[in-house]
Amino acid sequence: MFKILYIVSTLRRCGPTQQLFNLIKYLDRQRCLPQILTLSPEPQDSLMDEFIRMGIPVSSFGLAQFTSFFRARRRISNYISEHRPDIVHSNGFRADLFSARVNYRVHTVTTVRNHLFENYDYDFGWVGRYLMAPLHLRMLRRIERAITVSQTLSERLLKEYGFACDVVPNAVDQEIYFPAAAARKQQIRSQLGLPLEHRLFAVTGYLSALKDPVCVAEGFLKAAIPNTTMIFIGDGVMREKLDPLRKTGKILLTGRVTNVKTCLQGSDFLVSGSHTEGMPNAVLEAMACGLPCILSDIRSHGEIARYSPASTKLFRVSDAHSLAEKISEVLAQDYAEMSIAAVQAVTRNFSAKTMSENYLQVYTSILSEKQTLTGERRCSE
Repeated sequence: MFKILYIVSTLRRCGPTQQLFNLIKYLDRQRCLPQILTLSPEPQDSLMDEFIRMGIPVSSFGLAQFTSFFRARRRISNYISEHRPDIVHSNGFRADLFSARVNYRVHTVTTVRNHLFENYDYDFGWVGRYLMAPLHLRMLRRIERAITVSQTLSERLLKEYGFACDVVPNAVDQEIYFPAAAARKQQIRSQLGLPLEHRLFAVTGYLSALKDPVCVAEGFLKAAIPNTTMIFIGDGVMREKLDPLRKTGKILLTGRVTNVKTCLQGSDFLVSGSHTEGMPNAVLEAMACGLPCILSDIRSHGEIARYSPASTKLFRVSDAHSLAEKISEVLAQDYAEMSIAAVQAVTRNFSAKTMSENYLQVYTSILSEKQTLTGERRCSE
């Protein structure tokens, strides 16, 4: 049995944290012992309690974001010396920074969840693209094994930066995300105040320029199809730009919610206008709930479409007219067939249990390589 230490900034409720939860939930505890170290104080929307209820030891340093690098490095080094994990698996900029720069005398693994230069550019502007992204890439090269969340992202990193990674796709816990029966769907809509008889198009996630919510809303309105409504599930900096479109009566904004799954189960379709993704959790969760998806034609969405062409339509990114056409097309198809195809694609390709098994294979291969090298050295002696 071996020990794995996962290092993250926080356990804030977000996509990467949910993927970490999925990974740990299905790890074989007869073969490995997971534990978590967080670097910063936990926010109000932390998932820490859920990890603890799952029996996972969680420690937190509670360090401020700009705490001295050397002070933080010393604390992490002492923690690792005390707990003696076999593998340190880091997630995110700060965690990768420490994992790459400190000689822990343990194996190091990281998960790369997005295209660094594109995401940092959207989130932080020129500082992100020209300072943070190059620094992060240099740190990633110093970590023993890097894993990406999609084949598309792996190919791009190799082609554009010569950075080779293993691939373990993001996944969905189908014990949590699953289609609602017709009666339950009506009950959800009644409880949430949603139109009972309309076709409901859901848009989930943070309302940012990266997600292009205005284009999505305009494309939906251009389709001009009766008895349809679009619901934006989430909040963000682009909300004010959507407010004028609410006057049409066809656009609903929920603000930040904690019941995304319930909202998805009460919806009929998912729309995503993202400009860049690694492997989008929102899309996989929607498909697990039986929602056919209308997605911008970025590469990661194209990868999903190849797994499930029967449940996925692609429109030209930032093109509201193209989106309107695809909405019309999808409404002309057999909904039940599309819904079944979406669920089947998740079961076959994006199961949380399979993801966890694949990570376990990576961990055991690293430890096996160590044992092989140790044996070879002993023979040479």
